[in-house]
Amino acid sequence: MRKLFLCFAFLGLSVLGAELRVAISTEPPSLDPTTNAAAVIRLLLQHNLYENLVQVNESGEIVPMLAQSWEIAEDGKTYTFYLHEGVLFHDGTPCDAEAVRRSFLRAKDKGRGIVHPEYFANIAEIQVLDEKTVRFVLQREDAAFLTLLALGDAVVVPDRDDLGRNPVGTGPFRFERWDPGYQLRLVRNLQYWRSGYPKLNGVIFRFIPDPAAQLSALRTGDVDVIAEVTPEIAQTLQGQENFTVLSAPQDLVQILAINKTRAPFDQPEVRQALAHAIDRSQLIRLVSLGFASPVGSHLAPSAPYYADMTWLYPHDPERARALLAQAGYPHGFSATLTLPSNYTFHVRTGEVLAAQLAQVGIRLKLELVDWPTWASWAASTSPVRTWNV
Repeated sequence: MRKLFLCFAFLGLSVLGAELRVAISTEPPSLDPTTNAAAVIRLLLQHNLYENLVQVNESGEIVPMLAQSWEIAEDGKTYTFYLHEGVLFHDGTPCDAEAVRRSFLRAKDKGRGIVHPEYFANIAEIQVLDEKTVRFVLQREDAAFLTLLALGDAVVVPDRDDLGRNPVGTGPFRFERWDPGYQLRLVRNLQYWRSGYPKLNGVIFRFIPDPAAQLSALRTGDVDVIAEVTPEIAQTLQGQENFTVLSAPQDLVQILAINKTRAPFDQPEVRQALAHAIDRSQLIRLVSLGFASPVGSHLAPSAPYYADMTWLYPHDPERARALLAQAGYPHGFSATLTLPSNYTFHVRTGEVLAAQLAQVGIRLKLELVDWPTWASWAASTSPVRTWNV
């Protein structure tokens, strides 16, 4: 699990009501998290522009958001949510029980371009009991249902199809404009339902892919914050006057995704060999400069129901070679690892992985592609790629 770094320059941002300028490495391909799987959309817009019925706090607990409270029936299949009063979408329409119903009917509709309609397939019925009360009836019990409602896929939105370019939510900031290749501007939502928020007049996300250019922009005062800070920048700025580096765990997990429908990865022994061949401690030391921690699954430790399975496949190159021989690859094999070229962190991870796997006979070719191409391949259900990071 990577740590979240934020680097602040205290040069011009000194009073409430200012605009906050944030350097971000990747421009979102869309502004609708329900119809595009790109994580950067959630990073920029979930909680800022879009909101959920519930949210997960820093301790991994489910807490209220648009729903001020809820009840779960004894059968475990009926959830009743009581909404806050006076919540409006940015277009002025009410975010009431009927709006919530329509939002989730949209999320279930495979014909609306929703990325994961299967997430909501277990919802049998959505009932509007009154203006402030909405009830979800599930087909079967689901212990993770509340967690599902906190995902970016489950933000509450008006029933419209233009959110990718004209996002509308209920959050503290509303969309002002998107200048492709340059910036995304959000401004204060004057009708925000939480009194006293937001504290800022606006947030500007500047798209600066190059870490060196991000650091230069921070030093010159062109931006106030760098999000997704590289470990090198964090080390450079630590202790420097006028700059503050904040570090904390985040729920960003870096995984090695394997297409197990294709040989040789269709064999469990090969996948087990990969797990034993990877030295997570070395990856953390060389790529993250120590600012990360190993995880035992695809979930972050802060996620509900996380299970620590780091003990299951310890680093053991000898065991990895034996498993490869058992699978019919005593001399290893060649494979291609596809990486998004704009994410330096992923590219460096791929380089270290290639060196580690070479020690057990797996010859890894790194294929760097642009972000839209990588994202489309990663989200595809067609088995065209073998590996992704």
